[in-house]
Amino acid sequence: MGDQIDFFVSMTLTDRIDFLSEMIISEVEEIDIVQRFHIGYLFSDALKVRIGRFHNPLGYWNPTFHHATFTHMTIERPRFLEFEYEEGIFPVHMVGIWTSGRYDPGPLIFGYDLSVANGSKIEQIDPIGKTGGELDPNTFEGDNNTNKAVSFRLQVGPKALPGLEVMGYGHIGTVEGFDTTSLRVLKVDQSIFGLAAVYVIPGSGLNFLSEFYWIRDEDTLTNLGPHMNTLYYIQAGYTFEERFTPYVRYEEMQVKEGDPYMTSLSAADDRRTIAGIRYEVSLISALKGEIRWIDTGGEDYWKYAVQWAFTF
Repeated sequence: MGDQIDFFVSMTLTDRIDFLSEMIISEVEEIDIVQRFHIGYLFSDALKVRIGRFHNPLGYWNPTFHHATFTHMTIERPRFLEFEYEEGIFPVHMVGIWTSGRYDPGPLIFGYDLSVANGSKIEQIDPIGKTGGELDPNTFEGDNNTNKAVSFRLQVGPKALPGLEVMGYGHIGTVEGFDTTSLRVLKVDQSIFGLAAVYVIPGSGLNFLSEFYWIRDEDTLTNLGPHMNTLYYIQAGYTFEERFTPYVRYEEMQVKEGDPYMTSLSAADDRRTIAGIRYEVSLISALKGEIRWIDTGGEDYWKYAVQWAFTF
């Protein structure tokens, strides 16, 4: 991830209505259009409805960490959770309606999210190798078909152990792909399911995140059968003296050979081991340094990265 500035606005208009907008300026898009833009109405703790452009409530990372890297412990998102314009393979951005709520009748706290939004498409696929495409979440020009994407998430955590959450989630939709001549060359029925366990204790310094995803793709144009892919990451960190946070992360993409969706996005097996440290310069500024070992199946290599993140 290169240089970027994130402009974030959140307003409470009444005791029930709120508004959120997020826009970035980056080296990728120069001045980018709004990344998130939605208005919400709170009916009760058990039901809040948002309408607009939002991050897919799939898993833990997507609805928790957004474009501002200051909020990330690490320098970058997990590889398979990158944004669409950064060679991502997940539909991170969505336009539609998103409902959520929490309910705590006894010793457990339950939460849920449910969204119905435009599905994704893949553009600029090389007509020869069927690779090199880019995922487009259909958030600005409208949906390219009548199939809507549905995402959901269910959470549960014990009141006696704040910070611990276990969740299951999924995303179901149809993705069409178009080559450089705008000819449709791909139509995939896609199902994503996953499980996550997180343990984040504010004030104690402990931070543990883990997410697992299974992506099932079936190309209905070729009828060659389904392909199943496995993706996951495990990340842990601990803060000392309120300033130093060493952390580690292991992440892996196991991509099924011949999966037309993954092939069109040039996605392949990828394993990464990351070790780093975050130093809180002040309440609004942090320095991060990382060492990464990356194995793409065909080759493996080391990378080093430094980031200065700040907020104001």
